[in-house]
Amino acid sequence: MKLAIAAVLFASFFTAPAFAETEKHDFKDSAVAEVYKQASGDDLWIYRFDPLSYDPNVDKRPAVVFFFGGGWNGGSVTQFEQHSKYLAARGMVAFVADYRVRSRQKTGPDACVADGKSAIRWVRTDAE
Repeated sequence: MKLAIAAVLFASFFTAPAFAETEKHDFKDSAVAEVYKQASGDDLWIYRFDPLSYDPNVDKRPAVVFFFGGGWNGGSVTQFEQHSKYLAARGMVAFVADYRVRSRQKTGPDACVADGKSAIRWVRTDAE
């Protein structure tokens, strides 16, 4: 029994996601990337998908913010890329926010929620 437990622990140690930082994603000119927060030594990026002929200094448009799913354990900002492009093509400003997760920064749900709140505050401040 002890050998089985040791084998499971050994296997889970070497197959667990590696500690990695949040990296800027390249959406190939589809989105503008900005840092909305620095936390746990990482830059947290938010990506803005703009409608055609949109000038953020002049236009006021409806906006939506997407947060990838993954149970606060992992995920990717690319999850809502197609949704963001679709809504931007129809006149909305769409944002995709990255946030800290357990597999990258070893944080709990409280940090994930705090990052989500920070992203929303950043969008609202930028909109005013």
